[in-house]
Formats: sequence, C-alpha cells, structure tokens
Amino acid sequence: MGPGRSGDRRAVIAEARADIARKVVGEYGLSLAEVAGNLGVSTSAISKIMSRGCKQVKLDNNIP
Repeated sequence: MGPGRSGDRRAVIAEARADIARKVVGEYGLSLAEVAGNLGVSTSAISKIMSRGCKQVKLDNNIP
C-alpha cells in the first residue's frame, strides 16, 4: 500500500464495521452499547451507522 492509500483502507474497515453492526443489531438484537464496545467505537457511532442503514434501505427500495 503506497502513500496516500490509507484512506482506502479506512473506508474498507469502516464499511466492514458497519456491516457487522447492522447484522448483529438487526438480526441478533444486541444493544448499540454492546456492539460499540466489541467493535471499539462509541455508541453514537453505531447509532449513526444504524440510521444511515435505514436511509440506505429506503433509498434502495424507493420508500419515501
């Protein structure tokens, strides 16, 4: 990975973290605080991930 490429890696990690958070909160019912602690981020970060996920689903399904 050359100079200036660390942003790509961060984006990949952030997306993986978001996918994990959506799955364990949505399918397994873990609390935001539990997920945040296990992923090493704040509860607020998980809350934002979840709200973005809901907006993305609405956009994908053309739901207003």
